[in-house]
Amino acid sequence: MTRSQGKAAWPSLDQLWALATVALLVLRVQLTPIAPNDFWWHIATGRLIVQTGRVPAVDHFSYTQYGQPYFNQPWLAQVFMYGGFQLGGAALLELLQAVLIGITFALMYRLCRAEGAGSRAATIATLAGALIAMGNWQIRPQTYALLPCILTLMILLQWRRTGTGFLWALPLLMVLWVNLHGTFTLLLVLCGLVWLGAVIERGLGSSGRTWRECTVLALWSTGALVATLLNPHGVQIWSYVAGLLTNRAVGQLVTEWVSPFRDLQSPNTVLFFVLLLLFLALATWRRRRVTLADVLLVLPFLLLALQSVRNILWFGIIATPLTARLLAAGEPQSSRRPVELAFMNRLIGALLLGLLAATLPWWKEALGLGPALGNLLSAETPVHATQQLRSLPQRPQRLFHDMGFGSYLIWAAPEQPVFVDPRIELYPYTQWVDYIELGQGRRVTDLADKYGFDGWLLDPEAQSGLVAALDADPRWQRLFETEEAIYFGPQPRAARAP
Repeated sequence: MTRSQGKAAWPSLDQLWALATVALLVLRVQLTPIAPNDFWWHIATGRLIVQTGRVPAVDHFSYTQYGQPYFNQPWLAQVFMYGGFQLGGAALLELLQAVLIGITFALMYRLCRAEGAGSRAATIATLAGALIAMGNWQIRPQTYALLPCILTLMILLQWRRTGTGFLWALPLLMVLWVNLHGTFTLLLVLCGLVWLGAVIERGLGSSGRTWRECTVLALWSTGALVATLLNPHGVQIWSYVAGLLTNRAVGQLVTEWVSPFRDLQSPNTVLFFVLLLLFLALATWRRRRVTLADVLLVLPFLLLALQSVRNILWFGIIATPLTARLLAAGEPQSSRRPVELAFMNRLIGALLLGLLAATLPWWKEALGLGPALGNLLSAETPVHATQQLRSLPQRPQRLFHDMGFGSYLIWAAPEQPVFVDPRIELYPYTQWVDYIELGQGRRVTDLADKYGFDGWLLDPEAQSGLVAALDADPRWQRLFETEEAIYFGPQPRAARAP
């Protein structure tokens, strides 16, 4: 077996730790089936943008809100998703998602090393930050915002360490981010928090950045603020953000917007609290290494995470470099280079790469991993049900359906107007209340008459109460069933009980 010292081995142990970190996260993406909710309607909107040459300003997909104003902010992500789907279908989009996550957390690993952590500490911190973020890794515009967020953090932390860096890139990142996802405001929040920490430390006489350096950061941050206007909606983008944050339906009905204290049944939430307690314990243990600037940067994101499950993702990212630095403080210092076993390093690296290649989305279903890991599309995607619906001799015009089904229908059956879909802010709060009550099998007759439903495409598990109610109603009959859905149509009048 070949032994080598220092730089002679390739890959080195440090490189192997980095590869293992990224490979595990990429593997997680490749083994996660694509859920329908926030996937298909974004692709369909991208198709509409490409076909019409403009960002839609009104609803085109539903019969309940058709023609009503709708603010479509993440248009660039939608065009990207549609383009990727046209080139290689859902499999290519999943691969691109895996590459995006891999690059993002490879940069995070590098950032942890720049904060002074060794390879093991950087791996632990990066994996911990990724673990509490994994619940928000669906293929949707939000995950495309991860990369500009990491790059922003790298730029700002480099400036905090050295007083120099690529601050000129902040407005450029904003131009990209403001057209990808509504979290573009986080760039300005990060700039403001890092600047405030530096100013307070300078005012207290602590060693750190000079007043001139703080002024330079403020100027480039102002440039990033101006860059938010470089989007198809101009200054109205800020009204959209304010409206989304105060939307009643979004705040009360969407699971990922609720506080983690109200979502304790979720494994992802439990994992968040476990890792949070470990982080707080580590910060308390090594509190002398936690600066005021650290607290000012991390604390607001912790408060956001405790306010909404959706924000746990961003807290994980912001807290990771500090975690790595605190872990590095306990690493043993040694001037000796470890003995490298080049053959073993290469064997382990090859096995990791081989595992990634074996689970690529084009052939992972042949591995026999089961639907929860091996499927490209999740089991609740109504592929077969939509095909049967489109083959009916008499199609419903006012269909009631599961919300996630609505997302897929918008893409796969664009001629079929939907009742609701995952664009929560588009539909009135009262309509969402009606949707929830119907799903539970309550007020079925009254609400069916209110909306004039002439067909029902239901999730047999999530809407079991409604399935039971329709089975007992002589006005409706099961016309077909698939693994993912049940369709009810009108019972012929002659067959109804008098």
